[in-house]
Amino acid sequence: MDDSVIEEQENIPQLYKKSKKPQIDIAKVCEYIDAQEDDKVMVKKYSQYFDEWVNYLLCGFNIMITGRGSKISLLHRFMESKKVMNDSFIEVMGHESDVSLLEAFKVVADKLEIDVRFKRDSIINHAEIIGNAIEEKNSDFLFVIHNIDGPCLRSEQAMEAIKKLGSFSHVKIIMTLAFQYGDIYWNPDMKYSLKLIEYDINTYRIDLDELLALNPKLESHGGKNDSYHTLESLDMIWTSLAANTQKICIKLYEMWLQSENRAVSFFELFTEVRKNFLTTSEVVLNTQITELKDHYFISVNDDKVITFFVEPMLLAQFMEDKLSL
Repeated sequence: MDDSVIEEQENIPQLYKKSKKPQIDIAKVCEYIDAQEDDKVMVKKYSQYFDEWVNYLLCGFNIMITGRGSKISLLHRFMESKKVMNDSFIEVMGHESDVSLLEAFKVVADKLEIDVRFKRDSIINHAEIIGNAIEEKNSDFLFVIHNIDGPCLRSEQAMEAIKKLGSFSHVKIIMTLAFQYGDIYWNPDMKYSLKLIEYDINTYRIDLDELLALNPKLESHGGKNDSYHTLESLDMIWTSLAANTQKICIKLYEMWLQSENRAVSFFELFTEVRKNFLTTSEVVLNTQITELKDHYFISVNDDKVITFFVEPMLLAQFMEDKLSL
């Protein structure tokens, strides 16, 4: 690993307090934000990609950026450096709880000064309408979709609408993922259809509004949305898990229900699942638990105490039919 990357990781402050629930020290987050490197420094690090992105977009490809940290400032600097005009792009904040593709399409129509009437129809048809309108203008239009794996853009309808947009030659798309496995919600042919070129860029930057919107269960955040997951997203995660990991999750849930403080020790879980031949060692179990953690299904604190990240009523509804497996 590059020494500069190691140094960056070591300089990241301990933002999370020890807790059995996801919790964050907002004061320390703000301190970290204030101490973040200047945008000019960031641009110097990553501007090498800017020309590549333009070339790929002009050749009919689209861009997907993954990696740790917010990419909002990075893409702002990209558009500024390439002098992308205000009337030729739109930003869609996928992490916001009230984000709407239909509203985004209406903004595009206003920017292009086109008279488009959106009837009560599916969002996929709306995407086709706005795509055709852009084609008629015979000028490229850029969609910058931040955190496309945000809760409101995960539905199959939203994904199909974005895929439909990507089928138009004058529509260009740059999207970012907030989470490591964010594309688990996509149809298998999503990347292929959109001709995505992937870049893994670790900015290690924090945008406070973005952080709180993507992590609504953080105790210091009094947001309106109290649940990151839906039944649909949980089903998608479940089908992606190996059979053994599913059984471990069921055992964890049973132990969690029986616990007084709604928390389970990693070592107690290991003892139970080993009895049932679901894992062979603590190392293997840790890998399986990490997968659940990466999907924001559970949280694990520094003392290796596990609790569920999913809202209790939703969790009970989802796990009801799993207990009979």
